[in-house]
Amino acid sequence: MIPMPLNPLGSDLRSARRVIRYPAIATMTLRRIFFDPPAPSAAEFRYGFLALTCALLAWSVYLFFTRSPHYHGDPYGSLIIAVMLLLNHVSAHFRLPPRVTVAARILAIVWLAFSLVYVFYLSRLLFPLY
Repeated sequence: MIPMPLNPLGSDLRSARRVIRYPAIATMTLRRIFFDPPAPSAAEFRYGFLALTCALLAWSVYLFFTRSPHYHGDPYGSLIIAVMLLLNHVSAHFRLPPRVTVAARILAIVWLAFSLVYVFYLSRLLFPLY
């Protein structure tokens, strides 16, 4: 029998075996995905990436409104990607009230699915490449 390391939270070896043997099953539930607060991360990362995604969104809006009337490419792709990055970052890295957290995470997942469908399918149908 392989010796098991001691449980850092106590001396219960059965719970230590369960944590070591099945770590992914204990952590991936819908309740934990939607209701648990985000893991603590450095404020520099949270606010730095928030500033970066806001700047990307502002640049996408600027490009959208200043594009040439003769532009035949996809005008919405960069806007959709920037909003997707912003929603996913805010829902995953900032502490919000529980109901707002659930709503933000659902909105981020729905927008992520829409973004993938748009970028890889709809944009090619609506704005075909020459």
